[in-house]
Amino acid sequence: MKIQSPLACVFFSAMFFFSLTLHAEQQASPTVSMNTIETTSTIKPSQQTTSEKVTPEQLASVLKKLQTLQQKYDELQIKYHTLAIKADQLQTLLDQKQKADEQITEPKYTMRYKFRPLTKEEISTLKTDKRVLAKVNSDEATEIDLTSDQYIKDNFIAATITIQNTHAQSQRLALSLSLINKVPRTGKLINKKELIDTLNLNTEYIEPKRTIQTTLFFENAGSKTNFLIASSEKAFKKVY
Repeated sequence: MKIQSPLACVFFSAMFFFSLTLHAEQQASPTVSMNTIETTSTIKPSQQTTSEKVTPEQLASVLKKLQTLQQKYDELQIKYHTLAIKADQLQTLLDQKQKADEQITEPKYTMRYKFRPLTKEEISTLKTDKRVLAKVNSDEATEIDLTSDQYIKDNFIAATITIQNTHAQSQRLALSLSLINKVPRTGKLINKKELIDTLNLNTEYIEPKRTIQTTLFFENAGSKTNFLIASSEKAFKKVY
């Protein structure tokens, strides 16, 4: 057997001692994987979210309450719109009556008008118009959606009306404007078959030779020919 040199003996002794030390350290500390480090947390049962189940009986009870509320709401809507229409009618009568500080005068004015289709904004406005809503709540309006965009577009028309005061004095006008589907005949009453819709127009005082312009929305039932006339007219002037 070949005897190793003293340097080799020292080297191998040092290596043996180092290996013993490393083994002792590994036994004293836990092994940590360098590949993955996982963190876990445990949620107690009391901390978990639980969803309560709704029974068919509870659901039926809620639906019944909603139906009752909807029915009451619909009834109130009908009453509201009916009262609103009556209020407008009374206001129109008041506007047409002679005020204390004015007297009736001869109506002297010129009227021009131009029909056009409704804009999107006007269609949205008409959906909440009292005339439309009153018709929606009537017995006749059960199968047609009278508040749909297409219905409003097909059955209403906008009339831009320009009125000039040709009187020598300021005057206010109370007019009933009727939409008809035939050329108006001078000096003859409107035939009921020709009449489509009637709206009231009550102006403020108009100075001499001055003009005003307004827009009214008539229900024309899809008529292709439309004409506008003043079926009733009154004029008032101030008394100083």
